[in-house]
Amino acid sequence: SLQQLTSDENIRFMLRERIDNMNHEMKPTQSRDVNIAIQFWKRMDMLLRLDYWGNLDLARPLPVLSALSRTSCPRAVAALAVELFPEQQHCQVDHNLPLHVACTNPSPGAMVEVLASPESAGTRTFQGRYPLHVALHTGALTWNSGVAALWKSFPLDGSPHDKVTDLPALLLACNPDPQIKQQKIRYHAARVRPGMWRFLQSSAKQQSLQSSKHTIELEHLETVFEILRADPSVLRSL
Repeated sequence: SLQQLTSDENIRFMLRERIDNMNHEMKPTQSRDVNIAIQFWKRMDMLLRLDYWGNLDLARPLPVLSALSRTSCPRAVAALAVELFPEQQHCQVDHNLPLHVACTNPSPGAMVEVLASPESAGTRTFQGRYPLHVALHTGALTWNSGVAALWKSFPLDGSPHDKVTDLPALLLACNPDPQIKQQKIRYHAARVRPGMWRFLQSSAKQQSLQSSKHTIELEHLETVFEILRADPSVLRSL
């Protein structure tokens, strides 16, 4: 069945890759063509349902923005989704806004930047956490992959502490979740050589992973530096 088929992690990864690549079908000259947009979205909707629920139950309302926030969503798709479902930006699914979901995704694409309005970026989770705190605690985002957009929309002036860890943003950025970090390293290594990863020899994979580890560590270090530069007063709270 489709549900059994899509329960396989490899199949789900392929679906997410397909979602990542579908924005190439939206040519700039076609973006205003309503018929093309409708056909495009019908296919996108089916892929999202398979990825989010593992089935094609069309009668069940799909939280599109939350579903896209779990993928590496390109800007063209993210912008189209927000245009089609603007009300979902502020609708919680399992006590989380789509932005909260995107902040836990090591590769959210453009979803964080598109969703990071002042209202959403200033909305706490049921645990009392701001999206920025969620992103930094998990280590899913770096300065250039979403933290800058969150800070710009809702700067945490005075560095209010995270409700869960009781740490300011700077210290959260210094201690990213090691499991998320490993996921980012593997994802980065695979994306550097798209379509070739499974065919690489073990030595080549290890070399690629080491290079990706260095890149990810530099990105996290840059995040710490940029937060410190954006809010030097955080040093007084340490």
